[in-house]
Amino acid sequence: MAGIAAALLLLFGLPLYLVQHTDYEQVTKIATVQKVVHPGTKAAVLILADGTKIDLSDNKQHILHQDAKVKITTTAEGTVQYQFTAGNSNPGHRTNTIETPIGTEYNIILADGSKVWLNAGSKLTFPETFASNNREVTLSGEAYFEITPDKKKPFYVNADQQIIRVFGTHFNVQSYPNENNRTTLVEGSVQVTQSGRSKMLKPGQAAFSRNNNLLVQDVNIEEAIAWKNGFFYFESTPVKEALSAIKRWYNVDIIYKGTNEKRELTGKIKRNSTAQQLIETLNFLDIKCQLKNNKIEVEL
Repeated sequence: MAGIAAALLLLFGLPLYLVQHTDYEQVTKIATVQKVVHPGTKAAVLILADGTKIDLSDNKQHILHQDAKVKITTTAEGTVQYQFTAGNSNPGHRTNTIETPIGTEYNIILADGSKVWLNAGSKLTFPETFASNNREVTLSGEAYFEITPDKKKPFYVNADQQIIRVFGTHFNVQSYPNENNRTTLVEGSVQVTQSGRSKMLKPGQAAFSRNNNLLVQDVNIEEAIAWKNGFFYFESTPVKEALSAIKRWYNVDIIYKGTNEKRELTGKIKRNSTAQQLIETLNFLDIKCQLKNNKIEVEL
C-alpha cells in the first residue's frame, strides 16, 4: 500500500509541481525585466553646504531646511525651492548641489526665482543665495533654464568647455562628460564663450563644441527641449547619440552589433513609454533591437 501511495503521489503530484515551478520561473523572469527596465522618475539628491544629503524622491511638500538666510522647501509636484530670507543684508556664499542620478529628473527654483529643469545624470552646483553683484552656477549634464532678469546681477552658467552669460532668457544646455557641449537658445539672448572665443545667439540657434571649436547653427528648438516636455525627439540623429539619451533615462546598457556607424534615427517617442513599447517603437523606426534583461541589443 505504501508503494502504491508513493506511485500515485509521483503520478499526480509531479505534473502539478512542474506547472507551478514553470509558472513561477516565468513570472519571476517577467517581474525582473519590469523591475529593472522602466522609464525614469521624479527624484534627486540635494547636498547642503554642510554635506548633509537629502533624498528628494517622495514628492511631498516639506520644509527641508530653514535658518536666518534661506528657506528650502519641496512641493508635491517634484520641485525644490530656495527662498531668500527677507531683510537679511548678508546673504553669504554657502554652496549646495542637486544631483539627478541615471533614470531620474527634477526641477529647482533658485533663490532669485530662476527655474531649472534637470535631465537624467545631471548635477547643478549653486549658492543658497546669490551675491550682490552676480549670479553663477555650474552644470554637468543637461538642464533647461528660465532665468529671472536682473540687470544688476548678470547670470552665468559654467558648463564644462562653455561659459554662458545670460540676459534674461530661456535656453537649454547639454554638457555631459565625453560629449560635445551644446547651448540652444529658445527666447532672449545669451553669449557663449569657449577657449577665448565668444558668440551671441539668437532664438533658434545653438552654439556647440566640435574639435575644440565653437560653432553656431540654426536648430530645431522642439527637438532640443523635447526631453523637458516628456519626449525623445530625434531628427537624423546618429543612432549611438540617440541611444545615449535612452540609456540615461531607462538606466540600461546598450550593446551594438555591427559596424554601420552612419545609422541615423528619426522619430518621436514618449519618455513614459514602457520598455517593451520603447523596443517596439525603435523597431518600427527601422532600428532593429531587442531587450534582454537590463540590456538593449542593437543591430547597426
